[in-house]
Amino acid sequence: MKRSFYKTLLILALPITIQSLILASVNMADVFMIGKLGGMQVASLGLANQIVFLMTTFIMGVNSGAAIFIAQYHGKKDYSKVKYIVSISTILSVLMAVFFWFISYITPEYIMGLYTKDPLVIETASKYLKVVAWSYVASAISFSFSILLRGLGESQLPMLTSFLSLVVNIVLNYLLIFGNYGFPELGVEGAALATSIARGIECIVVVVVIYKRKYPIAIKLKEFFCFDMVVLKLFIVTAGAVIINDILWALGQTVYSAIYGRIGTESLAAINIENSFERLAVVGVIGFANAATVMIAHKIGQGKSDEAYSDGKKFYKVSFGLALLLAIPLGLFSSNLVGMYNVDENVLKLGKYTLIAFCISFPFKALSMTKMVGVLRGGGDTKFAMGINLVALWMVGIPGAIFAAFYLGLPIYIVYLATLAEEFVRIVIGMRRFISKRWINKLA
Repeated sequence: MKRSFYKTLLILALPITIQSLILASVNMADVFMIGKLGGMQVASLGLANQIVFLMTTFIMGVNSGAAIFIAQYHGKKDYSKVKYIVSISTILSVLMAVFFWFISYITPEYIMGLYTKDPLVIETASKYLKVVAWSYVASAISFSFSILLRGLGESQLPMLTSFLSLVVNIVLNYLLIFGNYGFPELGVEGAALATSIARGIECIVVVVVIYKRKYPIAIKLKEFFCFDMVVLKLFIVTAGAVIINDILWALGQTVYSAIYGRIGTESLAAINIENSFERLAVVGVIGFANAATVMIAHKIGQGKSDEAYSDGKKFYKVSFGLALLLAIPLGLFSSNLVGMYNVDENVLKLGKYTLIAFCISFPFKALSMTKMVGVLRGGGDTKFAMGINLVALWMVGIPGAIFAAFYLGLPIYIVYLATLAEEFVRIVIGMRRFISKRWINKLA
């Protein structure tokens, strides 16, 4: 039984982890290449990507909620309602992409002004947004189908298409940011154009392969506009909590970015450098958390609640241990890693200390993420997970960061460390919920 668990976990988690690693590598490549232009450009890219992050999180929230249903229907071998879930999630994703296109292309200066008072950062970030906004619809479609595929237990295709996107993005970054081989030297706008082209290619490949292989989510065009009211109501009640949670969580993360930005442009550049390594570090945890959602939903769909509970305990141990193993070398080599960036000495110093602060908090972040995003969601306990997540963020983490930054005047790395308090709230309350087994809900 234990061997079967780890075999299934590896089959599901490894491709998701690799895909997440690829996505994080895209961001790191952008930051690394833009870093050669200076700290201001790094800060601008970080702020602009907050809007991209918001859109991506909203879309992932919609489709993560949908994937819970897909996984349970798949576990039950009931594919008749899959098309309704696909239509709901895809239409919502595209509508969100259109909304974010509007604020990125029409009002970018106003949005960026909410994060920082530096006029040069606002101008540079706005230029990036006006270009990258054209990739939003393609990104929405590819993200939607990729996450729904995971609900079916198919994670290799999203991994491969993400790798293709990474290669295209890096090559075009090299050509368009610096003007190599006769291409125009576009700087930050070149990075945005490279991302847009890469996302477009990724979207085309994902859609073509899904329909060619005739996956259950490959519904007809007219079926995208067909809704079953019973399924829609159940989706709103259950997945609605996931969507609201992810939206408010993402807004909370952008509030953190605004706090860091108000501390100063150097602090903003430092946190952006730290984030490039943080995203690489958390990919394993993301893989395990997503695998947990699918595996637990499958077990509950099959009526094996005791096995779902037992698997949940295994997920906690694996995620905490993995994060600890990654955090130790990351902290030990923090100077060397941050030193790769071509920015001012003070930015490097702040980036190093902030990276060490992340290493201290990482095992607890991993445990919290697995609990909320993986196990409780997989059990359909989305409302409770949403409540704990948002209370910890908005009533503990954000007030603590504001107090540390603006009342105590502490440096960026201490402010970052202060946000760890929210993880302890999630861990303590979430563990009590897990032990009670009230998180196990059969949806299908």
